[in-house]
Amino acid sequence: MTAKIYALDSVQTLADFELDALRVADVIREHGVTHGDRVIFKAGNSAAYVSVLFALMHVGASIVLIDQQEHPDETRRIARRTGAAIAFVDDDAPIHADIRTVNLYELIAPAAGRPLTTRELSFDAWADRRDGLIMWTSGSTGEPKGAVKSGRKFLTNLERNAAQVGHRPDDVLLPLLPFAHQYGLSMVLIAWLTRCSLVIAPYKRLDRAVQMAGRTGATVIDATPSSYRTMLNLAGRKPSLRARLEGVRMFCSGAAPLDGALSERYVAEFGLPLLDSYGSTELGNIAFATLENPVSCGRAMEGIKLRVIDEDGHPAAPGEAGEIEVDTPDALEGHLA
Repeated sequence: MTAKIYALDSVQTLADFELDALRVADVIREHGVTHGDRVIFKAGNSAAYVSVLFALMHVGASIVLIDQQEHPDETRRIARRTGAAIAFVDDDAPIHADIRTVNLYELIAPAAGRPLTTRELSFDAWADRRDGLIMWTSGSTGEPKGAVKSGRKFLTNLERNAAQVGHRPDDVLLPLLPFAHQYGLSMVLIAWLTRCSLVIAPYKRLDRAVQMAGRTGATVIDATPSSYRTMLNLAGRKPSLRARLEGVRMFCSGAAPLDGALSERYVAEFGLPLLDSYGSTELGNIAFATLENPVSCGRAMEGIKLRVIDEDGHPAAPGEAGEIEVDTPDALEGHLA
């Protein structure tokens, strides 16, 4: 099966998509960005987003990911804190005029049809950077911070993820998640690592996303519990939409606590549970339930150690509540406050 990138109004083979990303990389260099430069990337999910992401990784830039809807004042603060000299944005990303910006269209349009300077997309230069990726935390436990992540550690973490969950080259991944965050970005890059197909669907329009699931033959869906609840309601009201999900072999959940009753409803409706997971911006992806072990968040991935400690810092007894400590080789390099 030939891997493809499916968007709302376009389909490309992964190989052709990579060649276009190489052309975009040349345009990015013409804007003065070279290996090691730090850039802001603030845009919504689209084929252009993935193309520019791949291009920035090929160039070897340090990428500061910011949510598309982040307030302009906070974006300015992040730009100053990180020292980013340029921001790549789309039309819906609010940003102050004192930040040098380049619209994604200004990269995609001049890249079309230009001669290739190389035919091999490589993330090696980006992977070698200790600051390959800077992702801003939500601030749920204090002030938002920039989690500085090694490119290689990030990719290695995703390789562990794909191996545990069981992603395959014949899969068609449909992430109903923002690509600017840990979970959504993980699925984009797992598709590239696994050389399988990726569907870029409008995750805020779940009726249209479900239609795309059927048309593209989606086999793995990743979404939040609230999205799964909405999808189940849509399928109940419109049998034609339910039929669009019959080819799915895994419904994967994360980014929020999963209600066991919701998973049971999926078993009753589709014969498949919702497979829960756990991860964080700082630590990366940690644990995944699988079809073979669908209980709770499943087991921690290979190479990651967990323990539960009591109030005194001692290992808790079986069945005793406590704090979870995670020992992972894929953790962040540091924080930017």
